[in-house]
Amino acid sequence: MDIPHHRLWMYHRRDKHSGELQDGFINGLEEFDKHAQAQHDFITNGVCRCPCAKCKNTKYLHPDEVKIHLYHKGFIQYYWFWTSHSEVEPSTHEEATKFAWVNQSSPVYNEHEHHSGGYNRHQMESMLNDAFRSDEINVYIRMNANVEAFCSMLHSAQQTL
Repeated sequence: MDIPHHRLWMYHRRDKHSGELQDGFINGLEEFDKHAQAQHDFITNGVCRCPCAKCKNTKYLHPDEVKIHLYHKGFIQYYWFWTSHSEVEPSTHEEATKFAWVNQSSPVYNEHEHHSGGYNRHQMESMLNDAFRSDEINVYIRMNANVEAFCSMLHSAQQTL
């Protein structure tokens, strides 16, 4: 597929002569940051995937840390379409041309999808609930028993010998 022109800034991070960050990169990174913070991962957990050359979309970090990584390390190679940030890579050149303009204004977060409990996006809460499924009442009772035991030990530790 051709290189999408709307994302050329991603790989023109530093000025060849001065070594300073390019204005286009800084502005584009702000666009990426807004997009990433509109995703389900950020809305529910306050983190997003880091697409820097080192993390390669495998780590979840606070958006400020992601920006610092991208300033220092740049984007992972060939990440023209932000597929780990809910973008769909177009299958044709015509779609790619439209994609640059249409997707920027389309909503990223789907309220119905979030409440349906599906795995269409990274949903930490759903995965944890599935992995550690238990009756909420039993969890509450166990938690209270643990708290009571801790408080009892704390009280005992404060007694004089």
